[in-house]
Amino acid sequence: MPTSIHKRREKLLAEARNKNLRQLLLRATRALNGLLLDGLKTRGHDDVRLTHCALLANLDLDGDSLSGLAARANMTKQAAGQLAKELQTRGYIVLKKDPRDARSRTVCFTNAGWTLMMDSFKIVEDVEERCSQVLGDQTMDGLRTGLAAFIGAYGVDQAVAPEPSAGLEEA
Repeated sequence: MPTSIHKRREKLLAEARNKNLRQLLLRATRALNGLLLDGLKTRGHDDVRLTHCALLANLDLDGDSLSGLAARANMTKQAAGQLAKELQTRGYIVLKKDPRDARSRTVCFTNAGWTLMMDSFKIVEDVEERCSQVLGDQTMDGLRTGLAAFIGAYGVDQAVAPEPSAGLEEA
């Protein structure tokens, strides 16, 4: 049975957690991701999972090497390769052999992939409009500016892929 000390500690931790920037950003990201997936489903993309979005959001519009894509998505080449195979099976991307390097593959959007990306952009635009209605335009602009400054200050865009697990071959 929890003692009064435990209850007080739990209350203090809960209050701290509710104000913690990391927790707020995680919850906001979860909410945005949920709205994105719901929107994609209503537009006929019911075969897309959140992990697919993580890969697609990091794919250069002109195509990208699988290893470069994995690094930007902050996942192993094996994980990126598995997701790429799933997305290729679903018709959103195509994996092409790199003519300069037989070991490398280039990931490119298909027409269905371009449609998926355009639908994603429209959904996020709609969500941002709803956020502006809740927060007000000035606060929304401040949020964007502040987040961009934070990202710039901490070099978040220079993600490094984790080391691949031992014994797994590149996909």
